[in-house]
Amino acid sequence: MIFIQFYKTNNFLSKVIISGHSGKKGSSIPCAAISYLVQSISSYSAAKGIALAKDDGKVYNIDLVKLKKFSDDMYEFLIFSLELIARDYSKDIKLEFLEENNGT
Repeated sequence: MIFIQFYKTNNFLSKVIISGHSGKKGSSIPCAAISYLVQSISSYSAAKGIALAKDDGKVYNIDLVKLKKFSDDMYEFLIFSLELIARDYSKDIKLEFLEENNGT
């Protein structure tokens, strides 16, 4: 199961944390779609001097505040795309929207 947790602060989404895996390693369509999406956005922003993601190999954390400041369109595209993938692969992905509490 892939877990996507959006955290909300001050009426907008402030970060997204992605963890877990679905299916057989190397052949999971939802994992590949999510990986490509977040790595592309993170790599592009890093190339422009904006570091907004942390990846420890198990958990991928994206600072949506930085992304929104960098590009409102990319912010909206990332959220929309993750919601769309989660909708299409609802058996493989659990999507949650949570309130951020003291930066956690």
